[in-house]
Amino acid sequence: MNTSLTAILVPMGILVAQSANLDPRGVVMAIAMAASAALCTPFGTGPNLLVWEAGGYDFQDYMKVGIPLAIIFWIVTTVSCVIIYGV
Repeated sequence: MNTSLTAILVPMGILVAQSANLDPRGVVMAIAMAASAALCTPFGTGPNLLVWEAGGYDFQDYMKVGIPLAIIFWIVTTVSCVIIYGV
């Protein structure tokens, strides 16, 4: 799940940011936002998995909605981190 991956990547992101003379808060924010943007599959987050069977959704339904949302999420996160943290 994305929580475990975030716990692994945050310390690495902090070290990379410090070695590149960047604000570690911006890198950590980017990692946190990316972890919460798992929208393309029903296995990405718990709520997606819960409604998959109950709603009668197909795997393709998640791809149709998730890919455009992930792209929007990516653009907004990148622009926000650059503006707020200067990363």
